[in-house]
Amino acid sequence: MIKAIIVDDEKDGAEVLQFLVQQNCPQVQVISMEHSVESAISSIQKMKPDLVFMDIEMPTGTGFDVIQNTNEVGYETIFITAYEHYAIKAFKTNAIDYLLKPVDVDELINAVKNAEKRINTSNKNNNAAIEALILNAIQKSKKISIPSQNGILWVDLDDIIRFEADSNYSHVYIKNKKKITVAKTLKSFEDQLSDTIFCRIHSAHLINLNEIEKYIKGDGGALILKDGSNVPVSRANKNDLMAKLNLYL
Repeated sequence: MIKAIIVDDEKDGAEVLQFLVQQNCPQVQVISMEHSVESAISSIQKMKPDLVFMDIEMPTGTGFDVIQNTNEVGYETIFITAYEHYAIKAFKTNAIDYLLKPVDVDELINAVKNAEKRINTSNKNNNAAIEALILNAIQKSKKISIPSQNGILWVDLDDIIRFEADSNYSHVYIKNKKKITVAKTLKSFEDQLSDTIFCRIHSAHLINLNEIEKYIKGDGGALILKDGSNVPVSRANKNDLMAKLNLYL
């Protein structure tokens, strides 16, 4: 039996999908229905489903935010969306199952069968494809999700000054002088933001290029940021910094 969770902010939509699954996919047991990003993350982490029917657009974030914060669980994902602007072509290209609302029964059955095959062959989570879609969503939304002790914050990239590594943690510096410490490595943020205005300038520093006030020459040099921060540039990262400055600024 495949354990599944339905994530949809619209309760009626979630109940309709649950009914369709029960009537047409006997191999699937819906163990929970969640209606927000936060509750979805909590339930997935606790219940460890095999399959998640994932709504994309929700009031407090997106299904991509849920996946980013639960990827270690290792479940299959079938995306559900009413919005074709969410790069349906990209879903097809990356062989990721998706269902457009209202859900077609035949498409539902086919998507579940495909997910079942991947689950049975221990080929859970087409990680590379999903990560590509997550990155695409981040770049389009110009926001990033930052987990905190009290929940998840969605912060505009333009409001982030820099990230600083602290072992397996990262400090996130935001323009209102707020500093948030999260249990994510700097490398994970670097990967998420690789094609954006952010640049890794040191083993411990990832900065927003728009926040640079001054470059101080040196072996690697240093940057003075608009908030007054003095951040070192490593010799190994100096060329990357200069190349990205020419590209973005």
